[in-house]
Amino acid sequence: MYPEDLNLMVQEIKKIQTPVMIQLSTYSAQDGNSQTDVEQCILDRLDRGGFERFANVAVNGNMMSLVFARGVPWVDKLTSLNERFQNWLNIARLRSATSA
Repeated sequence: MYPEDLNLMVQEIKKIQTPVMIQLSTYSAQDGNSQTDVEQCILDRLDRGGFERFANVAVNGNMMSLVFARGVPWVDKLTSLNERFQNWLNIARLRSATSA
């Protein structure tokens, strides 16, 4: 997704009156696009649409998922997503190591 795509997405989503949740994920930090740079680009645009970031789940500098919401009443449940994912990943790695 390019910045222009994000602009268009926010422009159209602004028209939606009901609660909205957005998850954007990246699976590779290519072409010098660090997670920090990508995240800031996304934050700048979604902030204009009235969205708040409630979760950032990142692994090893490549995979990252950002979760944004506007008007979602149970959104506080999202704040622990990164911790829960990291716990799951650690368990999966341990199981994989012990079964090898």
